[in-house]
Order: sequence, then structure tokens, then C-alpha cells
Amino acid sequence: MLNQIALAIIILNVIGAVVLWKRDKSLLYAMFAISLVILFGITTFKDLTPKWKDIQRGYVRLLAEKETDPVKIEKLNKFPIKIRQAWNYELGVTDRCQTCHLGVDNPQMKDAPQPYAFHPEAHLLKDGRMVHAFNDIGCTICHEGQGRATTKDDAHARDIQHWATPMYPSGEKGMSQASCAKCHEELTGTEGYQILEGADMIMDARDFTLGQNDLEIKCVSCHSIYGVGEVVAPDLSTFGESTEHEFEATHIMNFIEGKKSKYNWAFQHFLDPQKVTPEDEKLGIEETIMPNFEMSKDMAHKLVTLVYSMKESAVPVKFRYRPEIKKREAKRGRIQKEIAGLYTPEEYEKLSEGEKLFLKYPCWVCHSINGKGGKLAPDLTKVGKRRNEAWMIKHFKDPPAITKKSFMPKFKLTDEQIKELITYLKTLQ
Repeated sequence: MLNQIALAIIILNVIGAVVLWKRDKSLLYAMFAISLVILFGITTFKDLTPKWKDIQRGYVRLLAEKETDPVKIEKLNKFPIKIRQAWNYELGVTDRCQTCHLGVDNPQMKDAPQPYAFHPEAHLLKDGRMVHAFNDIGCTICHEGQGRATTKDDAHARDIQHWATPMYPSGEKGMSQASCAKCHEELTGTEGYQILEGADMIMDARDFTLGQNDLEIKCVSCHSIYGVGEVVAPDLSTFGESTEHEFEATHIMNFIEGKKSKYNWAFQHFLDPQKVTPEDEKLGIEETIMPNFEMSKDMAHKLVTLVYSMKESAVPVKFRYRPEIKKREAKRGRIQKEIAGLYTPEEYEKLSEGEKLFLKYPCWVCHSINGKGGKLAPDLTKVGKRRNEAWMIKHFKDPPAITKKSFMPKFKLTDEQIKELITYLKTLQ
């Protein structure tokens, strides 16, 4: 309301300047002076009555309703209404979030509405230490946003055009777990099944990337993550570092439904890679070779959260955690020993060394045999008739040198391994 009044006064002054400049300058100057006084009054009033003060008074009322002790109630009446700030030079944090979110570390506010609610990740350990001490580490280190702001829209920064780190979504589709790896280094590996309490979305996504999916394909079969994996597809190690504008400048956004954003690109790409990155001669792009996992929207969101977490941590070592890592049990058997349900572990042990190598590397991700396997590379069902040993040796040592535009990686196989693979492939006739 006050903003509209101020705008109306400015418009009135512009009109007055046009009408009165040659007619009555004294009246015009008087109008300017009165307008300045009114605008000054509006500015002063807004500065003295910000919304965060009403929020703090509301917090005091909620606490008073829960109290029966007169002494504590009297103390609440003296509750200081002021801006509250968490400042940490080492973390680069200056957050005023608790100016409104006063109950984040108060268990009494467990059932309170926002912005007063208790934060579930603020709890005491048996030794008395606070997990996630928000007064020390702030809020934006996990949630992102504009920590210095004291209004909701400015603090969340989701609609601020050039703010590089808008606040992550909250609730069921929240993404704050994308920040866990800044401090919890046990999340940054690419092997094993490691548990971190409170990071269920990240762990479910990690299971998926490690092969616990319907296709039983590891992401590192094509992508490189923190130096582990192949180079067939883009390196994902720093996916989370790019800002919205940097991402849009380096990715084709033409085929995204809805808002052209980094999140929507990644989310829709996981759901249907070929739809987001199809072959298009005008744009000069080829269709992505990433298989369609036909995953749920829930899993796609979890995977987006995971790739958003992939960035170089700027958190000082003293703030990072390296707890004893618990191993997480695999949800399904590894495909190297049970490929599409065809082999039991006992049957796998009876396979030739060449066939075991074929499963290990894993060639089946791209190639198919008798209808089983990937469709990205040539079918090998009768490769023993089509290719001779000399060709196979050269191809295994340097695929692009033999087949132009081949995206088959150099596996750095030993001569003995190549021999075993060729022996197996010769049987496919």
C-alpha cells in the first residue's frame, strides 16, 4: 500500500511539473516540498515498522502461550526485538535468517508453523554437542539464498534475476541435501554403500548411480565423477557449480517444457534423455546416447539433487566431517554375476574368462548379444563371422583409430585380456 502511495506521489509530481512549470512555479515548488516530506515520512515509517518485527512479536506470543511460570512470562515480555545475525568469517557466512526463523533450535517449536518451526536437523548428541549449530554456521551454507536480506522474497532470492544461488526448494521436493557433501566427504565417493543420517535422497540417488536400477548400469560406465569413470559422456564432477545463467549459456534449452531452467533441464533429461537432447541438424547436435531408464519423477528429482551436490567444496577442513562409514547393503545383485537374471553366481563362475571380461567392463551397456544388452553400439550376436582376429586386436587397443566417430573408450586392456575377449567373441557366430 505504501509503495503504491509513493508511486502515485511521484507520478503526480511529474504531471505537476509539466502543467505548472510555466504557470505557477511557486505552487510547483510547494508541491515538491510537501511530496518530499510525505515520501520521507513513508520511508521512515517503513523502516521503523518492518514485517520482521511483527514476526518476532508473534514468536513471543507463541512462547507465552506455552508458559505457566510467571517469572518466565515476565522475561518474555522483555524479549529483544532486533535483527539477529549469524556471522562466520571462515565459512563466508553472514545470515540474518533467524531474524524471522527464531525457533530453529527451540524444541518447544516442534509443532509451530513457519517461520517459527523447530529445525529437525538441530538436535543434541549424547555428549552435549549440537548437530548443525545454526548460530555458528548459519543457514545459507545448506539452503542457499541471500542471507543478508530481512524480507522473505529477498532472502529466498528465487525471483532475483542475477542472484547466483537462490534458495533450494523446501518440503517434499526439497533440495537442501544437495549441500550435504560440502561438509560430509563420505558422500563424494563413487564406490560403496555409505549411510549418512538425514541424506536419504542423496543415498537413494547414489544407489541408482552405482547400478541399483532396472538396467543395472553404473553412471561411471559413461560419465566421469571425481576422476573415476569413463569419458564417453560429460564429466559430472562440477555440475553443481554452474549458475543458472552459465548453465543456460552452455546447454540447448529448446526442448524443455515449462520454464527454461537448469533444474528443469536436468529433471526432464533424466526422465527422457532423447527428448531433451534429440538429433537436430539446424542446431548442430546429435541425439544423446544416454539410455532411457524410464525412472519415476521421484527418482529423477533425487538424481537432480545428487548432481547439484557435485561441486568443489569451499568449506574449510576443520568444518568437514569424516565419521566412521557404515556400509549400505546393495538392493540388487551385481549384473556382472547375474546379467538380466541369466546367470546365478554358480553359473557365472563357469563362464569363460573372455565372457567374464565382457560382463565386467561392461560391454553389454552398449552392445547386445541375442537381444540382451544395450542398443547404442553394434549387435555382437554374429561378430565372430564379421570380424577377424587382427581387426579385433586393433579395435580393442584404439577404437577411434579403426572406427571413426566411435565413442567406445580405451579400456587399457592387457594383451592377455584382449586374447581372452577375442576367444569369446569368436564363439559368437
